[in-house]
Amino acid sequence: HNCMRTKSRDPLAIYFTSGTTGAPKMVEHSQSSYGLGFVASGRRWVALTESDIFWNTTDTGWVKAAWTLFSAWPNGSCIFVHELPRVDAKVILNVPVSEPEALSDRRRGPQP
Repeated sequence: HNCMRTKSRDPLAIYFTSGTTGAPKMVEHSQSSYGLGFVASGRRWVALTESDIFWNTTDTGWVKAAWTLFSAWPNGSCIFVHELPRVDAKVILNVPVSEPEALSDRRRGPQP
């Protein structure tokens, strides 16, 4: 395939705000602002490292789902994906107890 050359200020994505305080608004993100913002917040705000497992329980239809990829991977963190047919707090809160190996394997490193 042929990659398209882009400039850092070229548009990358358009998201809509939630509309919590008024009508939803379109927000354009550039090639640089989108990724750099996530990388910086993952590193500085959440303090993600190579030994961390990042678990974002946001549905993939929400803009915050992108936060999972663009904040964790560039900082070397593992992403824990747990797909549910619907959000169920009891199931989510029980995962660390019912599936501890899923959350601990990354911290131990590669196994022979």
